[in-house]
Amino acid sequence: MNRIPGYLKNEFGNLSKISINDRNFNTILGDLEELIYYLNDIGEHSWIIPIIKNLFSKIHVYRSYGDAVTYIRKFISWSISRNRFEIAFEIYDFLEDLFLYQTDLGYDNILIELWVEACKKFVEMKEKKYLLLSIEKLNTHLKIPQTNAQLYHFFYTCNFLW
Repeated sequence: MNRIPGYLKNEFGNLSKISINDRNFNTILGDLEELIYYLNDIGEHSWIIPIIKNLFSKIHVYRSYGDAVTYIRKFISWSISRNRFEIAFEIYDFLEDLFLYQTDLGYDNILIELWVEACKKFVEMKEKKYLLLSIEKLNTHLKIPQTNAQLYHFFYTCNFLW
């Protein structure tokens, strides 16, 4: 609460008193999404990522992991359409952490595709800073392929990079 700007303290004062359960989950989900839009409108972007991460954890609890990933991915396009590239990159980074937690450290198509998607989005928007960061992340995940399918995927991805 101490890091919230003074003019928002009244708005956020009762957040800790809210309890989420099966009955009110959808309502609160909608309210939190509206809060993200409101924070964007008033220029308080630093709060959007923590709320998106919280949304992910709640959706994971009350629905499923897949629903949670799908739900927060929609904020990537939303943030890019509003030229909030830092938010989109942080969402990609958050998804990377989630996927890394669930995989071995070998060749991982999902992580590679995640960063290929990020590269494509940042190329389309001509956003060089986040494109370079995305390419760097992509290069870290491009390991030596072990199977024929991975080898094909590896060359496809390298072709995209070149």
